[in-house]
Amino acid sequence: GRLDRTADPRPRLPSSNWPAHDTAMSAIKGLQDDLALEANDLNSMQKDLSRNMTSRRQFAQQYSENDLVHKELEKLNDDAKVYKLIGPALIKQDKVEALSNVAKRLDFIENETNRLDKAMNGLENKQDAKQKKVAELQKKLQYLYAQQS
Repeated sequence: GRLDRTADPRPRLPSSNWPAHDTAMSAIKGLQDDLALEANDLNSMQKDLSRNMTSRRQFAQQYSENDLVHKELEKLNDDAKVYKLIGPALIKQDKVEALSNVAKRLDFIENETNRLDKAMNGLENKQDAKQKKVAELQKKLQYLYAQQS
């Protein structure tokens, strides 16, 4: 005959524990899904923070190099010959122009470094909040697993 599609497919047990078990299992599944999403977000934040820190280190190194160049240029006489490497060629450049270019580069690097510092602080705060949320979800899951035992 015909199958009754509205019938409950679960085997019948004397205990009426099924609804409570289903509710607990769906709560666990929901928490597992939430935890996976939060953990992915946290992982993404950690990668962003790592990239930011790498950029910050590169800018710090560039700043140090450019600062050294600026100090060396300041030591030179005004009539000293200054050359700038452009590709494979050395191009003669006015000392005042060279000093100005290096100073602009230092300002740019300093501004970028400050921007990266602010971004890192924001990312660190978000990461801390996300870590707390992940820990909270893990505690809830541990509690639900303990209730299942």
